Amino acid sequence: MTIEEIVDRVRIQLLQDEKELVLLVEDFAALAGIQESLLKLSIVEATHAGRKTRAVLRTALAVTDGYMEHRETILTRAKFDGSSRAALK
Repeated sequence: MTIEEIVDRVRIQLLQDEKELVLLVEDFAALAGIQESLLKLSIVEATHAGRKTRAVLRTALAVTDGYMEHRETILTRAKFDGSSRAALK
């Protein structure tokens, strides 16, 4: 079972419990072995075809300036407030 599958199952259960999942990562660069998996699971929507299928996942990743520059797809799908936007550029 992959980390994406585990988190998806947790989100499905949390939806039934009417809860959300919050993922806080202090040093994204330190998670070299699972970065791709974390990015993939972070962008999976809670709603599919107008129906809520899993709990909302709120993710905060701390990264070094410029670290995500080669991740344009992730940056375009990320939703963030103005203060975070400056840090991601």
